[in-house]
Amino acid sequence: MKGRVNEQGQALIELEIRSSPSSSGEPVQAWIDTAFNGELVLPQTLIEELGLTKSAEIAAGLADGIVRPLNVYSAWMLWFGKTREVEVISSAGQTILLDGAHNPSGAIALREAIANHFPGKKFTLILGIFQDKEWTSICGILAPLSEKILIAPVSSNRTAAPEALERAARKANCGAKIVAMKSLAQALEAAAKDSFVVITGSLYLIGEALELLLTDPADAVNERGLNEWGSPGRK
Repeated sequence: MKGRVNEQGQALIELEIRSSPSSSGEPVQAWIDTAFNGELVLPQTLIEELGLTKSAEIAAGLADGIVRPLNVYSAWMLWFGKTREVEVISSAGQTILLDGAHNPSGAIALREAIANHFPGKKFTLILGIFQDKEWTSICGILAPLSEKILIAPVSSNRTAAPEALERAARKANCGAKIVAMKSLAQALEAAAKDSFVVITGSLYLIGEALELLLTDPADAVNERGLNEWGSPGRK
């Protein structure tokens, strides 16, 4: 069995995953560590494509003390010439980058950070900006970076109209798939199967995203309120 080490120092190998011992295998590139004990973590979308059968549900304790349920599936893989059964743990399989770039300099910094830390990686851009910000400039900086752009309104009367942002984004990147969504929740649903999502344009939007991404309501706080500014009562 041969593999390679990527630029991030991760040891990668190609595994052949099967839904049963006799079924045909599908190649999957995996990052493996020295503590491998027979379990794999795969994106839920890939698990569904492979047709794996759910075998159990486990409780996983995260570093912040929150306990989350995780689905476990049965699979078989070719390991050093032999077929062995493995447990596959479901993961959302998604990288979500939250950045409050709400001005041109912040947008430029975000563009440089993506180029440095995720070189060549395609992503879905979810963008929402306040009307009183330099939203046309921000669109001009960020829109050319993505092939799929979802415009979301910020939950405030200060939001720039999604239709106006859509036109600005289309002017900056006419080849991208650009859709004006009715809400951030709808945008997140539309990007649910995308492996890398960048949410940006407003600190208030980031606060709303944190509320939506915390799946347990008991863990959620009013993050948006922490990011609002202005005179008392301004929303």
